[in-house]
Amino acid sequence: TTAAPGPWRTERVPYTREILDAFSDPWAEEITFVASTQVSKTESWLNMLLYAIDQDPAPALIVLPTDSDCRKFSADRLQPAILENPRLRRHTTGDPDDLKLTELHLRRMTVYLSSANSPSQLASMPIRYLFLDETDKYKAFSGREASPIKLARERTRTFFNRKIVKTCTPTTKDGYIWREFLAGDRSRYWVPCPHCGRWQVLSWKNLKWPEGERDPERILADQRAWYECPHCHEAVSDRSKPAMLRAGRWVAERYERIDPDTGRVSGRRPERVALRSFWLNCLYSPWLTWSEIAAEFLRSKDDPSALMNFTNSWLAEPWQDRVESPEVEGILALRIDAPRGTVPPGFVALTAGIDMQAHGFWWTVWAWTAELACHLVDYGFSATWDEVGHLVHARRFPRHGSDGPDLPVLRAALDTGGGADGEGWSRTEEAYEWLRRNGRGVVWGVKGLSTNTSPARVRPTQVGKGAPLTLWLVDTSAFKDLVFWRLTRGHETGQRLTLCADAGADFARQILAEEKRRDPRTGKLKWVQVRRENHLLDATVYAHAAADPQWSGGVRAALGRRPAPARIPTRVSTPTRPRPRLW
Repeated sequence: TTAAPGPWRTERVPYTREILDAFSDPWAEEITFVASTQVSKTESWLNMLLYAIDQDPAPALIVLPTDSDCRKFSADRLQPAILENPRLRRHTTGDPDDLKLTELHLRRMTVYLSSANSPSQLASMPIRYLFLDETDKYKAFSGREASPIKLARERTRTFFNRKIVKTCTPTTKDGYIWREFLAGDRSRYWVPCPHCGRWQVLSWKNLKWPEGERDPERILADQRAWYECPHCHEAVSDRSKPAMLRAGRWVAERYERIDPDTGRVSGRRPERVALRSFWLNCLYSPWLTWSEIAAEFLRSKDDPSALMNFTNSWLAEPWQDRVESPEVEGILALRIDAPRGTVPPGFVALTAGIDMQAHGFWWTVWAWTAELACHLVDYGFSATWDEVGHLVHARRFPRHGSDGPDLPVLRAALDTGGGADGEGWSRTEEAYEWLRRNGRGVVWGVKGLSTNTSPARVRPTQVGKGAPLTLWLVDTSAFKDLVFWRLTRGHETGQRLTLCADAGADFARQILAEEKRRDPRTGKLKWVQVRRENHLLDATVYAHAAADPQWSGGVRAALGRRPAPARIPTRVSTPTRPRPRLW
């Protein structure tokens, strides 16, 4: 089934030796192999299974993404490997009916094949050996059951000497296989340079070809790519790769360090390591030349989906497709000459957003024009309800550079979520009670929607028993889109966003605490938190919701004016910047 048929020879792929040895290590319970294609990833775990059939039989389960994958693998790879090997063939019963596509009954053990979509098969038999291939292609749930990986793992519980082997090319940093790799000992394969002898992990950034050359076919035809040693900067040819691989060694980053100059490994991996994990990219493949890899990149670099496949399946790196947002410096560039706590000329109304936490309240105050241009007036943290009440009911904000009365907060949105306090009271109920007593038609409770099935960005609902309370449901994803659109493109429609002169990097970092990224499996964009503190972003979202025309006409209606049509795009997307080149 390969370009090199015949008996398995570890010398051809010497980096698999320690991976295979881990299977017979009595202390290694789980083995994770994150790898690109063309590096014997599947052959490695197939060897482990065949070893178990001959040397240490026990029930085994292979889980593949779909039913057709199971049937194809059984017919094309598993059964031929058993029947065409004399040593393994003697373990068959001789009855052809015992060798079904999804269930192989041998003399001393049974091998089951199940797709990740079949919860009944995953939960129906005890097993000692579990092989999970292409795990990131599994569905999150099997029908109405739990995760197929969890269902399969439960089958090994009764075996103290169980083995769980997981292999896959990575997808994203949040993908199962990448998380399992990080949870293990994180072994990477170090090889010496044939020129200077210094040690390194083969890295994509060191693959070179003539500057300015962009024709993949010319690079491939003339074999114009080479690997450059990062230490001596000499060109390493394809002919040198086999010797480099034979001399290589695995280094477990969790426990060991290697001196690149001498190759001496310091530290020591404990004898009893239950979670072994290995990583390997296509640069180690003995069947791929440097030029083939470079050509594939040049074919893929201008197509996002093809580039994602190259990153995952060739470089064995998680893909991170994100919608770019401004940097901290870009946010702070929006500051104008208006001191913190003052309202610039032309702004006629104030809204506030308050994000309730277990031990206090983060808040922002924004000024608005009738055209929905906005300006950050002030932001901060309050520890008590009294301070919140003072902010929204008693505090007045003076005008800067123009005459006129000081402005109060016209409408405030208070997030009613949050954890329980020290006495076991729900902060949500606490917020409801405070709103009933102190709302006064100025402060309204809001709740963010993680999934919004309504076309409205913000809409009211009734909550509470006895004394109903109006709560506003806010599509936080839509308003984050809107905030970032105003940050970068609001000036195009008169909805310019500016900041007070004293806005600091602390505000900018919290505003940038989330990024919009594309899920490579679904193709959908979603907001992902990338920094620990995002409270000022949430408070900003609620303040913008309070000004939105869909909230009872917004600031125009609150000022007694007839609401004007919203000048907001129906589909708001975060602007993108060109993705940096990967080499």
